[in-house]
Parts: sequence; structure tokens; C-alpha cells
Amino acid sequence: DMRQYLVRLLGERYEVRAVADGQLALAAVRDRSPNLVLTDVMMPNLDGFGLLHELRSDPKTRTIPVIVLSARAGEESRVEGMEHGADDYLIKPFSARELLARVQTHIEMSRVRKQAAEALRQRTEQFETLLNGAPLGVYLVDADFRIREVNPPALEHFGNVPNLIGRSLDEVMRILWPKGYAYEVVRCFRHT
Repeated sequence: DMRQYLVRLLGERYEVRAVADGQLALAAVRDRSPNLVLTDVMMPNLDGFGLLHELRSDPKTRTIPVIVLSARAGEESRVEGMEHGADDYLIKPFSARELLARVQTHIEMSRVRKQAAEALRQRTEQFETLLNGAPLGVYLVDADFRIREVNPPALEHFGNVPNLIGRSLDEVMRILWPKGYAYEVVRCFRHT
């Protein structure tokens, strides 16, 4: 009855695919990735928490928003749902308006996250193209003064320093130059 009610309610705004248990839900998600999963905690074959575990452990489904429905009220139940990886937890009985608002919010947030991830991927790709194509030596150092990236011209200047990526800049400078000069270079670099 609940499944049919949700299909009617959500079907007015969204394309809804309803299944009878957690195993079928997992198969449906793997077959065709949805924008959101709405699951009950109590289901045969695979309960809602088991479904959450499976979805969160698969890189292909890890970021799909999941709203958990449950008759179990109280802070402890909500916390348990969130600890299992739920994006939201709705206690039955719930209002249609609240459910629709939460579904809409999570779908929109997911869309924005996907856009941001794609923009970041494109910027990273552009940055790597610029870094690797630069005629000058460029190396990137993180906040802990560890070398994170080195382009081909800079690599020539570092010579044969083993395991360069991830090493401390201080350590690399001491390998390449005399102690006093290396100390001065690192001091200037830190000051900058």
C-alpha cells in the first residue's frame, strides 16, 4: 500500500520505478542509475540499511542521494540512518508536502554537486594541460611543504631524486644543493 501511494504521489512530478524488496532495488539501481533512492528500512531479502551499505560501497552508486523511510521515530533511529549513509530520514507517517520537498531538495542538491564535480574535472584537466605544456619548470608544493606535482621541465632540474612526489621540499633541496644554500632557498620559499 505504501509503495503504491508513493508511486502515485511522486509519479505526478517524477518518473518512478518501484520494486518490492532491497535486492530488487539494488538490481534496479545497478541497471539504471536513478537521481534518488527512496527506501524503507524494513524490506524482505535486503533491508534498507543493507541496501545503503551496498550503494555506498560501490563507486558507481556512492553519490546517489538516499532517503530512508521508517516507522521508527526518535533521535537514535535518525542518527542510525545517517550513520548508515542516508542523506535523509523520514518518519512514517509523513506528510506528502514534506516528502515532495525533501525529494526535490535532494535531487537539486545532487544536480548541483554533479555540475560542480564536472566543472572541477574540466578545470583540473585544463590545469594539467597548462602545467605539462609550460616551457618553464613548475612544481607545486602543498601547505605541508610536500611536492605534489612537477612538470617535465622542472623534473629535469630535480634530476634523479627518488620518490620526488610526496617528499618534503626541505629534504629535496638538501639533496640538490649545499646545506646553507638549500636552507636559504627553503626559508625564502616559506616566507613567500
